[in-house]
Amino acid sequence: MAGRGLTAGHGADVERLLAVGARRARAVWTAVAGAVLAVFFLPFIGDGMDGGTRVSHAVMHLAVAAMLIPGLGGRSPGAGAGTAKG
Repeated sequence: MAGRGLTAGHGADVERLLAVGARRARAVWTAVAGAVLAVFFLPFIGDGMDGGTRVSHAVMHLAVAAMLIPGLGGRSPGAGAGTAKG
């Protein structure tokens, strides 16, 4: 509904932008998630943690990223259509 409200006022340009964004959504999600993961490693620069804390912090963030990045990236709605076995 909100998307239709935006396109009603601005026409085909917004629809074209939304279509391009939808095609690149997985790449954008992966890039943003990778950037956020990199930001989470910035505390390693400081002196506030010992070696064990740094390792456990890194392992936790990598484990969460390993689950969230591919899991929330998803697939395109048409990807793999017709390949289901049944």
